[in-house]
Amino acid sequence: GVIMAGFIAVLALTAELMISGRVETARAIALLVLAARFLEPLGNLIELIGALRALRNQIARVEELLSTPPLPVPAEPVHAITDAGVEFANVTFTYPGGDSPALHEVSLHCRPGTTTALVGPSGSGKTTVTRLIARFFDIDSGELRVGGVDVRRLDPAALLEEIAIVFQDVYLFDDTIEDNLRLARPEATWDELREAATAARLDEVIERLPAGWNTRVGEGGAQLSGGERQRV
Repeated sequence: GVIMAGFIAVLALTAELMISGRVETARAIALLVLAARFLEPLGNLIELIGALRALRNQIARVEELLSTPPLPVPAEPVHAITDAGVEFANVTFTYPGGDSPALHEVSLHCRPGTTTALVGPSGSGKTTVTRLIARFFDIDSGELRVGGVDVRRLDPAALLEEIAIVFQDVYLFDDTIEDNLRLARPEATWDELREAATAARLDEVIERLPAGWNTRVGEGGAQLSGGERQRV
């Protein structure tokens, strides 16, 4: 907007000079070319300033994340989860700095081998429930059990090994399907990769791709559909 306004101003000034006869046509054209040449770097500078401001905000968010104290780890953690049952018993939770609870005395039981859908308007606590199951935060009161064990007694690594989070907006790197999968576990064997692909029904997608596992997915996974990116 600023660059366009500047060029229009130069154009108007040049037209005025030509009409009044103070500038010849050749010089007017040269003036417009020079104006465009100098205004372009100015536009790039303005874009760079905007990008730096956005980057500063992102750096602040990363610093805030890095400064967050880790959740306490039990002295004798439970390293194995016997089943996939999830149970909330009168759970109340308020986000740090929040004015009111995101969840208030919530109770639910997700039985192993079943599918549970959380349905509700925006801000009703659906995402909060999933975050608490993964123990991104500790609850204020009540009990939250996974496999019959309070999540605060579980080894964090053992808990996260049993949880898979599929985001609505998935970003993949411009690399092969294999390399994108190995970001989570670089040391995974081929059998483990195939097992994970089968569990996510990604094997069906891989079979259709021209290079199979070696197919490059494009920046952000542009070569795949939204559902296929989520499977990866």
